[in-house]
Amino acid sequence: MGGATHHRATALVDPEALVLMSLVLAPGEPHLGDRLGDWIVRNSDLLSVQRIGNLVTRYPPKVRARLAAVARSAIDEGKDHRWMSLAQSSASTLERRQPQSRSADARLLVVRPALVLRLRLAFGVGIKADILSFLLGADPPQLFTSIAAVAMATGYTVPAVRKAAKDLVDARFIEQRVDTRVEIRALQTGWEGILGAPAFAAWRGWNERFVCVAAFLERADAARAHPLTPHVLATRGMAFLQSHAGAFRWLGAWKFPREGDSSIGDPVAFADAVTTLAEWMLREA
Repeated sequence: MGGATHHRATALVDPEALVLMSLVLAPGEPHLGDRLGDWIVRNSDLLSVQRIGNLVTRYPPKVRARLAAVARSAIDEGKDHRWMSLAQSSASTLERRQPQSRSADARLLVVRPALVLRLRLAFGVGIKADILSFLLGADPPQLFTSIAAVAMATGYTVPAVRKAAKDLVDARFIEQRVDTRVEIRALQTGWEGILGAPAFAAWRGWNERFVCVAAFLERADAARAHPLTPHVLATRGMAFLQSHAGAFRWLGAWKFPREGDSSIGDPVAFADAVTTLAEWMLREA
């Protein structure tokens, strides 16, 4: 989809999360809006309407309104009527300054970060392709993961993941072990030959990070209009970190202070956490 950086992605792309984060940034990045609009018109059929509808509930309300424009573009220009449930009757299509024709598309899905889209193209858009993508992108590789963790990462419900995982296990696409809980994994051996990939891009939990970034930007805008005292900033900053703990803790992006640590409530600690997360995201992308 692209943005204002020339950095080439190496981690696994989360398509729906990337669309939502693009909608967060698009008002200040016109070129990003253009590229997102063109991509949606050509490739909306590779996106999960159910999943993006689940994920958007954690983003600011303005993103949900912009998603209605994405849905309208997918319907009117992409001829993809699956998006009707997300298109508001009053919504216009996503604004693009120089729209490109749908016929100009050439799907580049063989690159490693595009595994989610590639499996959807092969097996259909749905939970099973997404679970398989997540497991193949496990870090470290072939890691057994709980059903609850898979559900959190993919944005589906635990019962839906459990049912889909059972089908994948029965089909011998993935493995399962049962101890105190059910855990699943995908063996990369075999899939490497099928997909022509000597290694798989890693899943980096982008939705958790993007939700955090969207909330941070919204709070930063509010703070510019109504500056906070250091005490209030420290209090709200720690509350913010706690409410988005998954974005910081998962894969060790930032280490939370222990209870009783003097840095808790320190504005410097909050700034350090935000900076560390930003650097982690740039490095791991």
